[in-house]
Amino acid sequence: MEKQVKLLFLIGSWLLSTIAVVLLITSLCFFVDITVQGWQFPVSFILTGAIYFLLDKDRGNNSPLFLRAFLWSVGIIVLSIFVALQFYDISYDGQTYHMEGIYQLKEGWNPFYELLPKMNDLTIYINHYSKGAEVSQSAVYSMIGRIEAGKATNLIMLAGTFCIMLACLLNLNRLSLLKCILI
Repeated sequence: MEKQVKLLFLIGSWLLSTIAVVLLITSLCFFVDITVQGWQFPVSFILTGAIYFLLDKDRGNNSPLFLRAFLWSVGIIVLSIFVALQFYDISYDGQTYHMEGIYQLKEGWNPFYELLPKMNDLTIYINHYSKGAEVSQSAVYSMIGRIEAGKATNLIMLAGTFCIMLACLLNLNRLSLLKCILI
C-alpha cells in the first residue's frame, strides 16, 4: 500500500506542478518578451518530472516508481485533452472574455507589456483580471492547435488533486480503498 500511496502522491504532484511550472515559464518568457508557445507545456511537464526525480533521496530504488508516474501522468494528460476536445464551451464566461483571452495570448499578446486595444466592452476584463487559467490553457492550445484543448488544464488539475487526496486518505490506514475513492 505504501508504494501505491507514493505513486498517487507523485502523479498528483506532477500534474499540479506541471500547471504551476507552465505559469512560471510563461511568465519568465513574458518578461523577456516571448509570447505563449507550443513548447512551454511539454517542457514544463519534463522539467517538473526532472525536479521531482532529482529531489528524491532514494532515486536509484524509485526509478520504476518514476516511470509508472510518468506513464500515468502522460495518460491522464492525453485523456484530459481528448475529453476536452469532445465538448464545445457554450457558457457565457467561456465564450466571452476567457476564450478571447486565451486566443489573444496564443496569437502573441504579451500582458506584461501591452494592453489589448478596446475591441468590445469585455476587453477591460481581459486586460485587468488575473490570467493564470488562461495562460496555462493557451499553452495547451498552442501545443495542440485547437482552443477547446485548453479546457484540459481543468481536468488535469482535478485529476492531480484527486490523486493527492486519495494518497493522503490511504496514508491514514483507516479506510478501505473504495471508501477513500468515494470520499
